[in-house]
Amino acid sequence: MSKPTHVAVFDFDGTLLPKTQKSLFDIMDKTLSEGHRKEIEEIRQNFFKKFHSNQLTPEEDRLFYFQAAKVYIKAGLSVSKVKSVLAETKLRPFVPETIRFLHEQGVPIAIISYSYFQWIDFVCEQNGVSSFISKIYAANLVIKDGLICGYRPETFVFSENKGVFSRQFARQYGVPEENILAVGDSAADARLGYLKKNRLGLARDQAEKEKIQEFFGEVIITETFDPVLEWLEKKLAG
Repeated sequence: MSKPTHVAVFDFDGTLLPKTQKSLFDIMDKTLSEGHRKEIEEIRQNFFKKFHSNQLTPEEDRLFYFQAAKVYIKAGLSVSKVKSVLAETKLRPFVPETIRFLHEQGVPIAIISYSYFQWIDFVCEQNGVSSFISKIYAANLVIKDGLICGYRPETFVFSENKGVFSRQFARQYGVPEENILAVGDSAADARLGYLKKNRLGLARDQAEKEKIQEFFGEVIITETFDPVLEWLEKKLAG
């Protein structure tokens, strides 16, 4: 196989997953007991309050994430429960076709997400695209006897290191940073990929488009991936 000219990196929640669907965190939180659910909801409320007011520091970002992970561990969440709850989770319409297209074009694909590796991997498998994904950058959980019992902090993805992982992925294939094509949906993806002009944002409406426009070279309002495929085709054509 010839050396690739580009790589493609995608956010997951709100990007490969529809914005109309809850995030994987929201789905998994429903499996928790009332006490654990209240605990994690309080963590998330504090996080989003600071995130949306642009007051969140990198240190606080990590703290909130680690606190949430510890709740899942404390709750004794099992892999079988995770799989049963995520079994019906669907990717956006036309995502599988887009991923297959990139694979056929010899473009390596990575998912770089704030979510958990095992959850993303299972949803990709259920949707028939896991064999086309070269790498998933996401928090890797430690599983023992079918239960989540820990996490590997060095694998956690935050807004500020999405660019680091993007460039790391490109270097793996000898692709220049300028040829990283990135697709995200929020301010958290401001560092996804490398060049702003090669970063596409997905919005649900005009208000959201205006809110995230500064972080992307282009923003489109869509719930399907058809226009994403068109954008990728144009970028690959040069």
